[in-house]
Amino acid sequence: MSDQQKNETVPGTTTLQIKIGGMSCSFCANSIRKAISRAPGVDEVHVSIAHEEALVRYRPEHVTETEIKDTLRGLGYTVRDPRKVQTFEEQNAIMRHERNNLLVAASFAAAMFVTMVAMWLDLLAIETWQIWTAWAVATYVFFWTGRHIVRMAFGAARRGITNQHVLLTAGAIAGYIGGLLGSPIPFTRWNGAYGFPALDFYGVVVFLTTYHLL
Repeated sequence: MSDQQKNETVPGTTTLQIKIGGMSCSFCANSIRKAISRAPGVDEVHVSIAHEEALVRYRPEHVTETEIKDTLRGLGYTVRDPRKVQTFEEQNAIMRHERNNLLVAASFAAAMFVTMVAMWLDLLAIETWQIWTAWAVATYVFFWTGRHIVRMAFGAARRGITNQHVLLTAGAIAGYIGGLLGSPIPFTRWNGAYGFPALDFYGVVVFLTTYHLL
């Protein structure tokens, strides 16, 4: 039996109930609503964060169930059968995975912050290997720990949707590029001031990704 339910009150339309995985805030709900609403033949979209689901009223002759679900997947969300309730073990595994990602990113962010403060106070002489270590940390946190956020951001950006995911990811990418541009420059000092602050740029990447995971 399909998860579609016929809407008898509006002739020619069908109501689709979709369970969505990966929603975390109102920005997610707004992004989903905007993306699905733009599909031809979609008349109405309701998204509930509390129930982790969307109800879509659409016209099957213009858009299909598969296309609607593909839109969600393109945004970086997962689609589940609304008739199947997640077990406690499945929910616990998802929460544990998200918590571990946050703890890893937060630990790196704290270490980066301490290092940056020590650098600013002239308590630590930054050397080239430390800059490349910061690059490795920023790369891991952004492209691995926060990879699902990056997917959501690119999915929204491709559809012309500007949300928190897009803005924070854009800031992190800018920081990453800034760090790459500064990394080959020796970390010398001019008149008591450090050279190109590559470490600071990589710190921005880690901080923004950690904030995004909260």
